[in-house]
Amino acid sequence: MTGNQDADIDWYEFSLPDPSPATYQAVDITISGDATANASLVLRVVVYDSDHHAVLTRDFSCGGEAYQNRFRARSGAYYVSVTPLNPGKLDQSANYRILLQPGDLTDNDDNTENDAVSLASGVPAGGSIGYQADVDWYQMTVDTASPHIVGVELTSDSSVVDYQLSIWRGTQLIRKVSDLDGSDGPTHLKTAVYVPADMNGSAVYTFKVGDAQNDEGSDVAYTITATETAVPVAVSGINEMNAGDVLRYYDERNEQSETGGSYTPAKLEVFSGYQPTFSANTDWLDFRSDPLPDGVDLSDPGDGTTVITFPWIAGYIDYQGDRDMFQLDFGKLSPGGSETEWYYDVKVRMVVPFPGSTVEYVWKLYRDRNRNGVIMDDPTSPDGYKACAGDTTPRERSAMDLTVPTGNDTFWIGSDWGENAKFYFGVSDFDYKYLPDSGNPPEENPEPDDDWGYDAPYYFQLQLIYHPGLAGPE
Repeated sequence: MTGNQDADIDWYEFSLPDPSPATYQAVDITISGDATANASLVLRVVVYDSDHHAVLTRDFSCGGEAYQNRFRARSGAYYVSVTPLNPGKLDQSANYRILLQPGDLTDNDDNTENDAVSLASGVPAGGSIGYQADVDWYQMTVDTASPHIVGVELTSDSSVVDYQLSIWRGTQLIRKVSDLDGSDGPTHLKTAVYVPADMNGSAVYTFKVGDAQNDEGSDVAYTITATETAVPVAVSGINEMNAGDVLRYYDERNEQSETGGSYTPAKLEVFSGYQPTFSANTDWLDFRSDPLPDGVDLSDPGDGTTVITFPWIAGYIDYQGDRDMFQLDFGKLSPGGSETEWYYDVKVRMVVPFPGSTVEYVWKLYRDRNRNGVIMDDPTSPDGYKACAGDTTPRERSAMDLTVPTGNDTFWIGSDWGENAKFYFGVSDFDYKYLPDSGNPPEENPEPDDDWGYDAPYYFQLQLIYHPGLAGPE
């Protein structure tokens, strides 16, 4: 069959018998082209039902590889139209072939959030995207007598399906992740959300599985696993602490409800489409108030400096994208003091006790130059992070005891920055988009590396040395 003039359109009709006893049946469609055709010639193929509603639309490169797909259909008449997408590029005849065949519909349900398949925590379930626009819904009843984390993972072999996985509570979409190219390798999607406590005692969370590009892959099954985990209520001390040291647990429930201390919003611009806001603790790293918070110690070594030692702080990365934030102020030690210049030596020790965590814990010190609570996850920005350190072992569970700086290295912040700026100390998981030490250009990380969990907490202690009368080391 050929088309060789501007705005040429070919129409076809086919009919389906009653697929008794099922309401629907599958139709396999194969579109193949002409290897000699102009590479820029694109054909638009549209399948319409008897009410002239489009059930499949595909733009097909006539000189490219054959396209195969499947759509769901009822009995009755259907129509197919084929037309050049850019008629002006049709400078010669081009052959194409369309083959339609009845197929087995492996997913013949009208599954919605109202009849979602129930999942038990930690128990895998399987399914497939059986036709275009197919969506599978699952649900899990979550304990809300105390705060929990709901996580969900989806895995599948390489497929034309670009899987999309989302978490819902009622009609509210909470989180969505996608595989933008399902055919480039196996799919592994994972995400998690915080579930607050409420008076109802339980809540139903639903999980939607679909395709982001309207493909189907009934021959390639996926596996979905949902979990619920209670937020820990405490952490234990570690051997690295000295006798009498104070330990503060950064409990996610306190951040979410802003209880157990004072908090201020910190908006973190990760990129233009993702700018989460966190509640930053303003108490535990405060050393300029009177009285001092519990565990904050100021000592005079007799050389004109002041040593400020903070309590140990421990916590977890509780869910996907979680960050624990603490506000710092590097203004003069005594707000009423006479000095016009000063600087602070900064030392940070971070410990993840044996056997370690799958979370790549990392700390970052952000500068809020404009004092507006907006910071950026970009070291080149004036409002970005100025120092960071942490775990450099992706996908490995490892212990860590890291002190920065070490040896003759210096890490300091002076009055030129500290007088009119707020700072935020943040702990997060480091998401390895590329494998470290994998060459140039670096090798992409084939597995999602945004981690969270309760296998082991982080611990950190911050120490400052205040130098009055100098804007920086001599």
